[in-house]
Amino acid sequence: MNPDILNQHPEPQPPGLPDAFWRSMMTRGNEAFRAGKFGPALADYQNAVVEATRLLQLASRGVELESTSPAPALVVACGNAANAFTEISENEQAFAILREAIERLAAVISRPEAPLAVRMSCLENMNRASALLLDTMRACSCTDADIDAEFSAGRSTMERCIQALNQTQTN
Repeated sequence: MNPDILNQHPEPQPPGLPDAFWRSMMTRGNEAFRAGKFGPALADYQNAVVEATRLLQLASRGVELESTSPAPALVVACGNAANAFTEISENEQAFAILREAIERLAAVISRPEAPLAVRMSCLENMNRASALLLDTMRACSCTDADIDAEFSAGRSTMERCIQALNQTQTN
């Protein structure tokens, strides 16, 4: 798997912004990953996942965040964690963390009280997380049948989310 794809992240921002912890965990994780220290990288990425989830929950309640958009932050953190999992041959864990990202994003999309912009960002990034999951499965030599099943499940989830968005807009 190409680590450059999964390790892309915005430049760190000054401390004090709502996402400073997420950015510091991503930076430390990326440094550890580049040094071949996959365990420490994974720990930092998992902390970034927790923080991105917290930021996503805040945004879904209408809290304005100054810097990072939480949906892409979640996908990037989960993608990096998945990459670290594959480096230590924990492929099922890699798939699981990407599925968790998809589930968290879908949950926000399905909440009609969440701001529409946040829900739309979640939909866009759910598509990215699904693509990362399928790419990770291919890189880990999963069977075509398993990849097809995952694709079908992802398409079903995406359709439900689009339907939830459409219902909100017609109400």
